[in-house]
Parts: sequence; C-alpha cells; structure tokens
Amino acid sequence: MPETQAEFSPRLEGEHLLRRWWMLVLCAFLGALMAFVYSLRTATEYEVSFSVLTGIDQTTAGELTQYEEDVMFEAVGYILYSPDTLAQIAALAQEQGIALTPADLRDSSSVERRLNEWRVRLHRSHPQEAETLGRLWMQWSWDELQRAYAHALTADGLRRYAESLTACLARAVTTEPAYGLCGFARLPDLQAGLAQTSQRLLEERLASRGLSSSLLLHEVQWETPAPRPVSYRRGWLVLSGLGLGLLSGLILVFALPERKHGVSG
Repeated sequence: MPETQAEFSPRLEGEHLLRRWWMLVLCAFLGALMAFVYSLRTATEYEVSFSVLTGIDQTTAGELTQYEEDVMFEAVGYILYSPDTLAQIAALAQEQGIALTPADLRDSSSVERRLNEWRVRLHRSHPQEAETLGRLWMQWSWDELQRAYAHALTADGLRRYAESLTACLARAVTTEPAYGLCGFARLPDLQAGLAQTSQRLLEERLASRGLSSSLLLHEVQWETPAPRPVSYRRGWLVLSGLGLGLLSGLILVFALPERKHGVSG
C-alpha cells in the first residue's frame, strides 16, 4: 500500500518548534555576533555638527499662526541644505583639496530642526576632513544667512516705500496736487519711480531667499570640540544579522528531520 503524505498539523509543528527552541536562539545569536564583528571591521566614520539658533521678532511680525512660524523657520533650513548650498560647499572643499560632489555631501550629512534651532550633522571617514568640511559649511551658511537677511530688510523698506507711492498715485488720480506728487514733479515721474521701486523690491525678495525681516538670527555654534567616531550602521547591521539568524534557525528547525525513538518490546 503506497505511503500517504502526512497532513500539516499546526499543533505538531508548534511542538516541534518548541523542542528545538535552542536552535533558534543559537542561530539568532550567531547572526547578531557575525554582524557585530563585521561592523567592527568596517571603516570608522567621524561626525561633526553645528547649529544655528533663530527667533522671531514679535513686535514686527505680530501674531503669527503655527504655520506662518514654520514657514519662517523653514526658510533657514532651506538655505542650510539647499542644492545650491551643497554645490557651493563642494566647490569650496575642492579648493581645499577635498574631492567630493554635492551628492557625496548630501549622502554623508543631515539637517534637523528642533523648535527654533537648526542643526547640521556631517560624517566622513577622516576626522580632519570632517572638521574642515563642517567649518567651511558653518561659515558659508552663516555668511549667506546674514546676506539674505540684509536683503530681507531692504525688501521690507522698499515694500513700505512702494506702498506710499501707490497711495500717492491713487490720490493724484482724484485731486491734482499743488506742490508736486510726493517728491515727483510730474505724474509720469511718479509712475516711473513706482515701477523702478517695484522692480527693485522683486530683486531684493529673490535675494532674501525667503527670509523674513522679522526673523532673528541669534548665533551659529560649533557643536563638536573634536570629531567623534560614530557608526550609524552598526545597530542596523546587528539587527539585520539577528533577523537573518532567526530566519536561518527556522529553516534549519523544519528542514532537519525529527529523530524518532524506537519502542522497546
């Protein structure tokens, strides 16, 4: 009589797994251990970081919603980590003899915001390279923030001046002034002045890169006295090794036939 294939029984398979639990533990431990040893053999990376502390001038900004505050702070983050910034830092690094691309810089760095503070982290395989790049990035970013903020202040002044010219033009339409038009002798001069001011306002707003004149730039601070060795991937490697070891253990448990004990008669 031909042998029939035994039906799958969850209870029996569970008991089979419980009897060999030690194989799962052993395989998981060996997988994690091998991943940890591998992480020790990989190249050590060194991290540096700097932060930019900002604020909002409530006397000029007035009452803002949370969204409006976020927009003001996010403009700082964009300047710190925009594609233009990465390209500029990569170019400065090449002048210092450090060969890297903006993509390399993006892959080895991160930026995060904590309320009104922005922090840039950079990790490289050589500590001196990490510090040189980090300080180049910090100084250029701070100078760029100061330049953009100066343009924001200029744009705010031009906006008020354009508003006054617009109001003056509206009055000139209804009443003919007796002593000129807000400092202009003729109406065409007023219109030309308003057009020129509007053009300058647009240019200054573009140069401000989204910064508001109500934003406060408190300070930039170097956060790392010396580059510190870090390993971002060690935890993930150990966790992956643990998972692979556990999976290997499961396959081994069900692949090995269970030893059958004979019945003595």
